[in-house]
Amino acid sequence: MDSSYTDEGITSLSVRGFKSIADESRIELRPLTILAGANSSGKSSIIQPLLLMKQTLEATYDPGALYSDGPLLQFTSSDQLLSSKPVKSKSFSLSLELSNSDRLEIEFGQDKKVAFVVNKMKFTRNNNTLDLKVNMTSEEIKNITAPYLEKGIFSLLSGNYNVIEEMEKDKTTNCKIKRDRCFLTVFFVVPKDNSELEKERMMRWISWIPTTIGADLNIFQHNITNLIHLPAWRGSPKRIYNKTAVGDVFPGRFTEYFPGIIVDWYEKDKLYKLNACLKQLGLTWKVMPKIINETQVELHVGRTCKSVRGGGSDTVNIADVGFGVSQVLPILVALLVARKGQTVHIEEPEIHLHPAAQRDLAKIITTAVNRGVRVIMETHSSILLLGVQTLVAKGEMAADDVKLHWFSRNKKDGTAKIEPGDLDKNGAYGDWPVDFDDVSLEQEEEYLDTVQR
Repeated sequence: MDSSYTDEGITSLSVRGFKSIADESRIELRPLTILAGANSSGKSSIIQPLLLMKQTLEATYDPGALYSDGPLLQFTSSDQLLSSKPVKSKSFSLSLELSNSDRLEIEFGQDKKVAFVVNKMKFTRNNNTLDLKVNMTSEEIKNITAPYLEKGIFSLLSGNYNVIEEMEKDKTTNCKIKRDRCFLTVFFVVPKDNSELEKERMMRWISWIPTTIGADLNIFQHNITNLIHLPAWRGSPKRIYNKTAVGDVFPGRFTEYFPGIIVDWYEKDKLYKLNACLKQLGLTWKVMPKIINETQVELHVGRTCKSVRGGGSDTVNIADVGFGVSQVLPILVALLVARKGQTVHIEEPEIHLHPAAQRDLAKIITTAVNRGVRVIMETHSSILLLGVQTLVAKGEMAADDVKLHWFSRNKKDGTAKIEPGDLDKNGAYGDWPVDFDDVSLEQEEEYLDTVQR
């Protein structure tokens, strides 16, 4: 990979044949990407292939091409993932693009109705494409890899050891396409009659080819596994939480990690940022961990919204306050712990929040985005959207950092339709589909008409 390249995350995502997304649909991902629209219109479906890959790559064993019954998503049949309208799909595809225009396309095919296989994978850089398919012959693999080896596009030369020369020396080399979890890679198979020295030389091929082609795939894998996912329901508040080790990567459910992160911040005297966010939302003035033992902790929150003299110990267990605190707390922790370039995916951040808190949550999300965190937000809140527009109009967020995708359903077959939108410098979206505000206005008009009769 070009050493001058700075990873800025995944900049576009395309999906085809997955649930309600029958035709190929592309969404551009900016520092703040907003997915809005009606229920069951495809907002979650456009992201779910990425989550399937995340739980596949994070599994402690090889679960096959896709781990469909994991901690983030649970499917019991491959039919549940495939589009059925307007025609039944037998495969689905996912395409990802990075900020340097590297592109990865993967097609997953149905296998015996309960599992998936990787049908093909295409990697593109600078208009040069390496196209791998599961049924390629050895000669076909040699033909497609040789030109790229010669050009050094995929950096397959190491020191004085020239892969091209070795390929010319040994015409008996057998090439195969093998699956590596949800990816495909090239393997050079050692002939059985080779000497030990020859085997050692060939084993270097085996390790080099997947590793060096995979070095570019590692950037995609890095962005997928580093994704922080917060589902629409962040779990019921618990009286006692388990503490987890704190690191830079959070496999599986992020809701398993936030209590341990709070303990870590408390011990390092870094809770002030989280408490400031809670106070800004008007929910409480502090959260305080009460450590039970090495593995368990209680989370207590201040009973009042603002600190008062002598009220430092006036706290209650998080299970004894409204759901708003327990639902937004993992979001705040994720936005604060995420590193620059890391993506936080939030489903319905507004649930159980008062309208004023929804408005102020837009400010907290903007602060994270301005720090370099990438946020994908699925929402039904017009207040949250208007809060983002206001911050752009105030100059507190760049209009170019925001991308809106409006989802709607085809009334005949239920397939998803996606309309992109951009903000101008005043925070306006321009031509805007029928949205939540129209519903609010219609309801207000109906009420006024009713009481005036």
